Amino acid sequence: ISEDEVKVKEILGAIKGVTEQKNVYGRRVSYSYRPEEVSNATLNEIENLMADCGYNPIISHNRFIDVLPPGVSKGPTLKALFESLQTDPSRLITAGDSLNDLSMFHYSTSLPVATSILVKNADSQIRSALENHPNVTFSAHEGAAAILDVLKTRLQA
Repeated sequence: ISEDEVKVKEILGAIKGVTEQKNVYGRRVSYSYRPEEVSNATLNEIENLMADCGYNPIISHNRFIDVLPPGVSKGPTLKALFESLQTDPSRLITAGDSLNDLSMFHYSTSLPVATSILVKNADSQIRSALENHPNVTFSAHEGAAAILDVLKTRLQA
């Protein structure tokens, strides 16, 4: 555990209404918060404090805070994996529901033949960010049902 990660945990652990999510693996630190106890001003302060530590905070679904080290997100990770596998872009399917998926969508939508799916229960912020994007399918279904629906529709075409 890095010094900065300890600092992040100390800062967020001291804020009333913010709780660390257990069993989160990898290089991120994740928290949930109760909107009735955490004001927008406090969320802005959290974003600034995390940025001062060199971390990238992502607040989504009006209840989650993911804190990621610089350069770590789904988009660059997916791009590196996809390039190392040298796979046909038409085989790529991405699906997401929150702001921590936005960088993944930026990568997948840069490949016009990839399939990018925003699920029905997606956070309003990512929905707004992608609403006019021609390469994103907005599903009428939640979770895995969204992926199945899009695949079924494509197979029938």
